[in-house]
Amino acid sequence: MHEGGSLRSAKRSPSRSPTLEPPPKSPSTIHSDTSLLLPPGEGLPDGLLGEVRDQGPTLSPRTRRKSWRRSARGRRSLVPLPGSAHALCKTISVTLSEEERLEQLIEESLKLAVQKLGDLLYSTPGADLDLFQKHKESVELEWKCVAKEFRTTLQTRSFPERDPEAEMAMERIRKSISSLQAECACWEALLEKHRAKAEELTRHVEQGRTLGLTLDPARVGQSSQCQFIQSKPDYNSVLHRQRSVLHNMELLMDTHCKIVRELLSFQEECQMAVAKRSRQLASAAGFLDISFSRQEIDPGHHPIFPVSSHTP
Repeated sequence: MHEGGSLRSAKRSPSRSPTLEPPPKSPSTIHSDTSLLLPPGEGLPDGLLGEVRDQGPTLSPRTRRKSWRRSARGRRSLVPLPGSAHALCKTISVTLSEEERLEQLIEESLKLAVQKLGDLLYSTPGADLDLFQKHKESVELEWKCVAKEFRTTLQTRSFPERDPEAEMAMERIRKSISSLQAECACWEALLEKHRAKAEELTRHVEQGRTLGLTLDPARVGQSSQCQFIQSKPDYNSVLHRQRSVLHNMELLMDTHCKIVRELLSFQEECQMAVAKRSRQLASAAGFLDISFSRQEIDPGHHPIFPVSSHTP
């Protein structure tokens, strides 16, 4: 029994508590990172290369996707950021401008990446630290030039002039928003007032029921606007009585619409007939190059043509 319990405890999954350290790099990644900074003709030791080769067969993309889905299925929250990222963000002041914060974030990220790569190279036998130091200095110098150019561009950047009409429109929008907010606050206050009255009336009703008092149904549920609403006519009955009149008006409007459409079609036919007759008269008089686009556009304009002695 003791051996079975020890086996079961050994097969238990490790703790799922999130760690603040970033996940370790794979040996293939380590090999690709360090091979760039090793001197020419040298490589990783044979023991380390053997460990990289002995990692086992690589998983197919489909198996990796299934493994990721299985691991994400039981995940209750996202993995927290590593402690180095928190420390990186704490060094940047929130009082700075957006451009300055971006510059500091890039600079701190660059320093952190260089520091991690340096720690990795120090623990790797055969790495050329002098070459790494030269690359580090060149990268820092290049970043200083880029940051200086970035600051110069920000200082010399010309901001567009403000449009007075746009400013006036924005001011009107701000006033409209403030007036709407004030009106909304008034409506909210009125709603709270009626809600308090309704709660008080409900409390009185419950109190009367517990004491066995009889309530007058004519006085229950009477609002302050009840008499005003009752003084208005019944618009539903008025519309019901005027239904025949409204129906006749609808028929009359439909008839007028049909007449107007027929008149418009007749007007178009007249315009086409006038244009056709004008072309015939112009061709009979010998004016073959005259354009009648103006007459077609403006039917009220009647050009004067010389009248021939014979009719076609």
